[in-house]
Amino acid sequence: MTPHEFMPAIAAICTAIAAGVGTTAWLVHATPHGARVTLWDYAGACALIGIAAGTFSQPLHVAQLFGVAIAP
Repeated sequence: MTPHEFMPAIAAICTAIAAGVGTTAWLVHATPHGARVTLWDYAGACALIGIAAGTFSQPLHVAQLFGVAIAP
C-alpha cells in the first residue's frame, strides 16, 4: 500500500467498524442515552473518522486501493 492509499483505507476500515459496532448496539438494544459512553457513541465516532478520511482522499487513490484501473 502506498502512502496515497492510506486515507481511503482508513475511511473504509472506520466505516466498516462503525457498521459493525452500530449493528451490535442495535442487536443488544443498547440505550443511546446515558451518563457513560455507549456503543452508539463508538459507532458515531468511527463513522465521523471514516467520513473525514473519505473527504480528504482523492478519487484516483480510492480506485488504486480497490484495484480499479482508471484511464488518465
